Order: sequence, then structure tokens, then C-alpha cells
Amino acid sequence: MKKNEEVHYSKIQYIFWVIAGSEISALKKCPNDYNRHANIGLMIFITSLFAGLMGYIAGKTFVKDNEIGVIGFALVWAFLIFSLDRSMVNSIKKDPTITDFRILPYFVPRFILAIILSFFMSIPLDHIVFHEKIKFEMDKNNAQNWLKRQADLSVGYNIKADTLQVARLEKETEKLEDMINKGCDLCPVAEYKNLKNQINDINRKELPGLLNKKQIADKNYNSYYKIWKNRQSQADATPQDFKSDSKLTSLNTAKRKAAGDYGRKLGEISSLASQANRICNDWLEETKVSKAKKDSSLAVTQSKVRANQDSIKKQSDGYKGMIESMQGFDTQFTTLFLMPNAGVQVLKWLIFLALLVIEILPTYLKLKTPVGQYDWEMYKLEKVTEMEAKVKIKLLEDELQKIESYRSEKEIQLNKNLIDKVTDIEEALANEMLVEWEKKARVEMIKNI
Repeated sequence: MKKNEEVHYSKIQYIFWVIAGSEISALKKCPNDYNRHANIGLMIFITSLFAGLMGYIAGKTFVKDNEIGVIGFALVWAFLIFSLDRSMVNSIKKDPTITDFRILPYFVPRFILAIILSFFMSIPLDHIVFHEKIKFEMDKNNAQNWLKRQADLSVGYNIKADTLQVARLEKETEKLEDMINKGCDLCPVAEYKNLKNQINDINRKELPGLLNKKQIADKNYNSYYKIWKNRQSQADATPQDFKSDSKLTSLNTAKRKAAGDYGRKLGEISSLASQANRICNDWLEETKVSKAKKDSSLAVTQSKVRANQDSIKKQSDGYKGMIESMQGFDTQFTTLFLMPNAGVQVLKWLIFLALLVIEILPTYLKLKTPVGQYDWEMYKLEKVTEMEAKVKIKLLEDELQKIESYRSEKEIQLNKNLIDKVTDIEEALANEMLVEWEKKARVEMIKNI
């Protein structure tokens, strides 16, 4: 095909050829590959466009007030992805003379690079798609972290043990207060109990019998006294008259004895009760002292618990404010990456795979496309260039060889001339030295003669 018979191509194709990094001068001669290289350029353009969009989104995540800076970052990121994709595609050169072309040595390193690029390109898109889920998960994590922080602080300040101690002291003080209010009824002293048992035994066993004897003696005496008084009513009775009646005297003696026995037993009971009261009062005093100590210990422990709780609240509130302020890109990324939601994870990885396909597609198309006119044309140009370079190198080597030969000949001739001159000079010097020596030798010989 002559130059003036080149197949027509559109400006859009030409632009995509440039994007694809194709050799335009060679591609113009290969009309069968026009669309192929245009498609490769289109895929590189789409990949760069996506990269720029993702870069813009990521920039807006970090910096919300600097629009120019965000746009600049997006353009730089897009240009970086464009350069990498274009370099990956252009670095693949097919040799038409090789029938067994292996894809893996070219595909594997480019696939690994595509995974890395797709991963960074998918992150900003994920943050847009899952914005609400990320926000919800971050709030939940913040609440859990806050509660965990409170629990850790409670363990560190030993709140549980102090609280149990407060509860124990409160129960003990309540028990002591109840014992003090009920008085001697709850006195646990063994001696007091023995005295109370003695008093109860006397009241139950001895005192009723003595009281009964006293009542009987009083009754007998009073009954006989009434009879004796009626008998003596006709005459005036004197105290001496009472003594004259032996029965009345005997009843009076029995009455007094019963009253004395009963009174002595009451006195014994009173003495035992006095001892018991003394022991009970001593116990009550000791109980009040013990309660005062318990109250003091309870107040100290309660004050410690309140102070520790205030410190925990202050630290936990500060920690809560800190974790709530952590809304940056790294926190959002970690939250999304570790989110325990199967639906979110599946969709996130589908987005990654879609970007991976877009990223690797230009390289894959270049590798899977069979050898065409463009590959043969490039092979021909490279061979021609190689042959021309070899011819030029050969000519240059011949020229250099001639120059080197000429230089060598000239140096040899020059060296010969120099050697000849040096020989003549040395010969002349030797003759002069011999003449001079001869003169000196003659003079010396004459002196000796």
C-alpha cells in the first residue's frame, strides 16, 4: 500500500493511539490494527479516569476545604496510574517469529501490580458506597471501646473489691446498729448468758415455790389472826397477848421466814441482774466503739470509691471524646476492612474485582491479541534499525581500524627516525669522547715519560 493510499482513521482513534503509546508512523501502515490499539488506549483512558475520580474522593476525605489541592492530587494520581498502565502495555513486545509465545512471564508481574493499584483505587469508592455502614460501625466500636475502657479503669482502680468492701462494711454497721438498738437481748457474752440463765432458772424453778410458800404463810397467818382477833374482841388485846398464843407466834414466824426467803431470792436475782447489766453495758460500749470504727472505715472506703469513680468518669469521658474525634481515613478504612458484615464484604470485594478487571484489561488485551500487521511492522522496523546500526558500526569499526593502522605506521616511522637520530648523536658523542680521552692519555703519557 502506497503512502497516499493509507486507510482513513478518525481523530478519536488517533488520540487513543497516542494514549496507548503506539508507534504512530508504524501503526498508520497497519489498518487492521487501528481499532485494536484504539481499544487499548480507551481502556488506559478509562482506568486513568477512574483513578482520578478515586483520587479526588480520597482527597476530599482528607482535606475538605482545599479544592485546588484535592484536584491537584487527583490529577497527579490519575497521571501516575496512566503512566504505569501505559508503561505496562508498551513494555510488551511480541516477536512474530516466535510461535510459542508465553503469557505468564509478562502477565504475572503486571497482575500483581494491578492488584495493588486496584486496591488503592477501590478504597475511596468503598468509603462512598458504605458511608452509612462505616458510620454505624464506628459508633458501635466507639461505644464498645468506651465501655471496655471503663471496665479496664474499674479493674485498675479496684472498684469491684472496694464496692464489695463497702457493702460488707454497711452490713456489719447495720448489724451492729441493730444489736445496739435491741440492747442486751442480743448480747453474745457467755457470762451474761449464764447469768440470764441463772435468773431464768430461779424465776422458773425456785421463785414460784418461795412465793407460794410466802403466800400460804401469809394466808395462814391472816386467817388465824382473824380468828384470834374475834376471840379476843371481848377484851382489850395487847402486844403481850400476841406472844401468849403459840400458834399465832408460830404462824408469824413461818410468815416472816417465807418472806425472808422470798426477799433473799429476789435480792439474789437483783444481784445477778446487776452483774448481767454490767456485762451487757460493757458489751454495748465495746459494740459502739466497734461500730464507730466500722463507720470510720466505711466513710474512708466510700470516699475512696467516689474519688476513684470520679477519676474513672473523667478519664473515660476524655477517652470517649478522643475516640469520637477519630473520624479520619485510616479509622474508616480499618472499620470497613474489619466489618463483620458478609453483605458489605462481598460487595466491597466485588468492587475491587471490577476495578482489577479494568486495570488489567489493557495488558490482557495486548497479550491475548494475536500477532498482527503492527507487530510485523514493528519487527521490520526493529530489524532494519538493527541492520542499519550493525552496518554503521561495521563502517565505523573499519574507519577506526584504518585510522589506527595509519596512526601505527606513522608512529613506527617516527620511532625509526628518532632511533636513527639518537644513534647518530650517540655515535658523535662517543667519537668526541674518544678524541678527548686520546688527548688526555697522550698528555699523561708524556708526563710519565
